[in-house]
Amino acid sequence: MALTLATLSSACTAENVDYRAPVDEAPIAADSPSALAVLRLINHPSTTYSVLDARVGLDRRAAMRIIARRDGMDGLAGTADDQPFLDLASLDAVKYVGDAALNRLAEYAHAHGWVVDDAAAYGVVMGIQFSMGEARRALDLANRADADTLEYMIGLAPDVVEALVEVRPFASLQEVILLSEVDQAALKALRGW
Repeated sequence: MALTLATLSSACTAENVDYRAPVDEAPIAADSPSALAVLRLINHPSTTYSVLDARVGLDRRAAMRIIARRDGMDGLAGTADDQPFLDLASLDAVKYVGDAALNRLAEYAHAHGWVVDDAAAYGVVMGIQFSMGEARRALDLANRADADTLEYMIGLAPDVVEALVEVRPFASLQEVILLSEVDQAALKALRGW
């Protein structure tokens, strides 16, 4: 039986979900709203070991390893050594995390409002309006596209490409625009790709 998150999101509320109950182990699509919701949940500083263990219902070893990996060597969220999860594969690579844990996280994320529609407004960045989908794609390009793709296909200037490749990964578009080389033209090119 496949996990149907569309049904789940309309039927589940925080009050009626048993997070300790077995879940289907069907994989979550990497670019789906569910995957993005899981990453938002996991990377948010309010998501602690206790939340993952007691509320989400993850194996305590998985919860401990997720938080330890995310918070870095100092063990504190929101500091310079943090290692946010940029994709589902990096989360899945954590020991004791698999499809069942990812689906449990997705169920919790749906029940607690972490899912955002791609067409919803992200906001204005450097005077440019972004939808959630455009912001996600632009950030993904900044984090993953190789230098040739950034320069020759997207049309970014060589100094912008060099800065992006040298500094990444970025957790948000706000981090991307902190680079002095990234101007409005570069941001428009990333959004338009």
